[in-house]
Amino acid sequence: GGFRGGRGGAPPNESRSKVFSIDGRIPSPDQTVTELENRIISQHESAVKGLTTKMGALSVQQKSASPDTFPERPAFGSSGKSVVLWANYFPVHFKIPILYRYVLRVTEEV
Repeated sequence: GGFRGGRGGAPPNESRSKVFSIDGRIPSPDQTVTELENRIISQHESAVKGLTTKMGALSVQQKSASPDTFPERPAFGSSGKSVVLWANYFPVHFKIPILYRYVLRVTEEV
């Protein structure tokens, strides 16, 4: 046995942490971000349920969808093991509370 290489790179180093953590512990998610995410999900919950009902009655044809609709999560929070999932994000504070959202559609010119 032993490391025989393959696909480049150095052999595995077990002394190195595979996941970054501060002092070997997992920090709790930012409560403000968690509350914001939960508020957004609850605001869209009824719209998503209505959309799910409509989708059940659809026939096979192309229809436009709103870019503001979240995908259905029928089993959200009802089963499975709770985990802390970290993503690369950071808070952004604006002096003027105006945000613009752009939707860009690219079509082939015929």
